[in-house]
Amino acid sequence: MVRERLGEYGLSLHPEKTRLIEFGTLSRLAEAYKQINAPRGELGRRTPIGISTRALSGDAATYSKLESRIVDLTNRRNALAAQMITMLEAAAFDDKTINKHQAENLIDQANDLLQSLDDQASR
Repeated sequence: MVRERLGEYGLSLHPEKTRLIEFGTLSRLAEAYKQINAPRGELGRRTPIGISTRALSGDAATYSKLESRIVDLTNRRNALAAQMITMLEAAAFDDKTINKHQAENLIDQANDLLQSLDDQASR
């Protein structure tokens, strides 16, 4: 559509300097990254309050179990965030096209991680 519109005015896009950027997927990937990695993201806001409060009000076994859950969440988050930031930085700074399927998979994993907070809260 852009090419056609520019053509109406005798303009064109240089084929080697123009590429299609999937802003929808890229934006959703960036938002998912923020939700799991930013201190005020969904994961950062919910984890300390829910799990830490229960850990402090329980016995040593409860504390140990919940501390283990925090470690697991942190490890899962770190691995996922590393993959996301690699893709985001490659798109932003290295002019790489994102793999839409891989990005959607990472977004789904981030949503699953956030959903696991709800699952753990009910335990």
